[in-house]
Amino acid sequence: MIVIRESTVEDIDKIYTHLNQSYVRKYFKNSEEQHRKKYEKWYRFLIDSSNCLMFTIESSSGIFLGNVKFQIEEDLEEAEIFIYLEKQIRGKGYSVLIINNSIEEIKFRKPSLKRIVAYILEENEVSIHCFQKSGFKYITQRMHNGIEYSLYLKELF
Repeated sequence: MIVIRESTVEDIDKIYTHLNQSYVRKYFKNSEEQHRKKYEKWYRFLIDSSNCLMFTIESSSGIFLGNVKFQIEEDLEEAEIFIYLEKQIRGKGYSVLIINNSIEEIKFRKPSLKRIVAYILEENEVSIHCFQKSGFKYITQRMHNGIEYSLYLKELF
């Protein structure tokens, strides 16, 4: 069984370790502790921010399985979704369930939102399939943070 719950400061270490560990080891060998402190500060900011909603995905026994983050743009009435799932649950059909359930949760907490957007690399066919299966529609190619992505959108009714 999978549990989707709002992230808390107690989740920061798990989120950091699972989402950043290999990246940190590759690029910040001499300053991992400094990098960790910077990210801890950043995650605390995100968890406390009214413009962000983060969910921790875990097993019923509390094993970390992933993270879903919504970056909320209230003036645009939209949120951008980011999802990370651990390797052991990828390809098992959980992605669509997690995307849909987390969207239902944000709709409940932020009823003014009209749409969810996802920026997906064109070669990430697995993510494209999952988001399409979750009701997202391809809109266009767009530069986002200096990288060209496929923009997918889901209207909230």
